[in-house]
Amino acid sequence: VYAAREYAGFVDKEQPSGFPYWSYIGRFWQDYAMVIRASAPYKFNYANHQMLVIIGTSHSIEHILQWAYENTVGRITEATTAKRTAADIYQAKVAADYAAFLDQVPWYQFPYADKRAGLFAVQSAPGDSSIRTSERKLAFGLADTIKQGYADLIKKALAATMDPALLDIHVWAKGPVGEATRNEPDTLLERDMGADGTIFVTRRYQVFTEMIPRLIDKGVSFVEFGGNDEIMVTVLSTDTIAVPEGMRILFSYPLPADQSTRRTGMVVAVRKLHLVLPALIKSGARLEHVYDY
Repeated sequence: VYAAREYAGFVDKEQPSGFPYWSYIGRFWQDYAMVIRASAPYKFNYANHQMLVIIGTSHSIEHILQWAYENTVGRITEATTAKRTAADIYQAKVAADYAAFLDQVPWYQFPYADKRAGLFAVQSAPGDSSIRTSERKLAFGLADTIKQGYADLIKKALAATMDPALLDIHVWAKGPVGEATRNEPDTLLERDMGADGTIFVTRRYQVFTEMIPRLIDKGVSFVEFGGNDEIMVTVLSTDTIAVPEGMRILFSYPLPADQSTRRTGMVVAVRKLHLVLPALIKSGARLEHVYDY
């Protein structure tokens, strides 16, 4: 998800041949090693590790192939044009759509075939290189065809072997929960426990991450997310951040595609989140994601 988001940000202004593909391959496996260390005190979850290894292997193969192509054929066709073509601009938009899609939905549900049709329908702008335009349509059209076929196989396999993914999360919170969540979409109050707080159900993933600061601003504090009393949070900042009391840093590193921005991952008690997040934001950090399990 992070790689897709940062690739989209990069190709919005630059040609894809300059993206640091190898750095993102290394970043995945470094993060996976961190996960192994952080989860060492707990029982080994074979299914989770199998999933991460499969994702990492696919991620690595895709980035190696794209690096090899963009730095050979891609660079040759780049040399035929003084500017990004309409096809380049379209593919940059598709990259942004894909990154936003991954915030809420698994990759294999992305409409690759529709995006391929849109690419083939792109009309060249005045001054566009016909060589670059044809090459982009051929290369990304083929890639979309392969990805759509692979995605269809994954969907069939998951439908036959696994239950649908849980898209909602139960949240135990305190304070004016009813009033604070009144205008939040897809959010339902489930149980009022009086002085002990309120249980509500809402959508998971990035929607939930973006909701949390709004609720904190309205006086809500939290007790548990999905039955968990600890949570991992990532923030982005331009400098190394001061860690508020009650947080423990798991990792911190500059983004491979933007060395001026640093990602920091921390573990925090859910009960302290309403104190910690405002302190981080006040220090100049930007909330990236709250991992809701």
